[in-house]
Amino acid sequence: MKFRTTHVSVATTLALSLVLAACSSSSEGLGESTDSIGDDTSSIATTGKWVSGYYVGYQQTIYPPEAIDFTALTHLIVGRIVPNANGTLNTSLDSGNGPTLAKKLSQLTHSAGKKAILMVGGAGTHDAWVSASSAGTRATFVSNLIQTMNDLGYDGLDLDWEPLNPGDFASFKALATALRQAKPTMLLTVPVAWSDPVDAFYGQIAPLFDQINIMSYSMADAWPGWQSWHGSAVYGQSATMPS
Repeated sequence: MKFRTTHVSVATTLALSLVLAACSSSSEGLGESTDSIGDDTSSIATTGKWVSGYYVGYQQTIYPPEAIDFTALTHLIVGRIVPNANGTLNTSLDSGNGPTLAKKLSQLTHSAGKKAILMVGGAGTHDAWVSASSAGTRATFVSNLIQTMNDLGYDGLDLDWEPLNPGDFASFKALATALRQAKPTMLLTVPVAWSDPVDAFYGQIAPLFDQINIMSYSMADAWPGWQSWHGSAVYGQSATMPS
């Protein structure tokens, strides 16, 4: 997903990923507040660690919610809800029982003393992100995102605007700022593409997010024209060995 095979969970449904913290992986993260839904009794507040797993609705028959082992997790990210151009949301979770499934997953997560985050977007939703986040629609979009997050029982949102192009930076920052202002205690995360060099924009938005996570699995595949995905840490990067 971003629905090609992003979220490596396509193969295993629930992929545990040690995440890269943009701001802090301690209990001082922006969203780690006792005001958020589901008190955190055993995760980041007490361990100082953050381990997320993605759960995708279209593979629920392969990996039912009851089978999730929460012992290694601190956060479950559930996907996906999809933005519409007018700022409304599609909450189907790519399944026939989206809202019911989403509520069940958030309840299971909180019962385990962990945090639940709702994934928004994914591959193929770029144009809808752009329209929904535009100045004329942003307020409606923010309201719908927070209402849906609350209604489904989630602690935060994973803003999977994909691809996040330089031309989108201003709108993306404005959206994240509006969400943070609307509900300061919510968790906010964003997955970004690996790049060289890393865009300075990520440093600008870091204070708005609890985590910025790099989709590093995209660095390793049989991509067209690549001789290898491995380049020396000191030298050797080229057009055919880009990472």
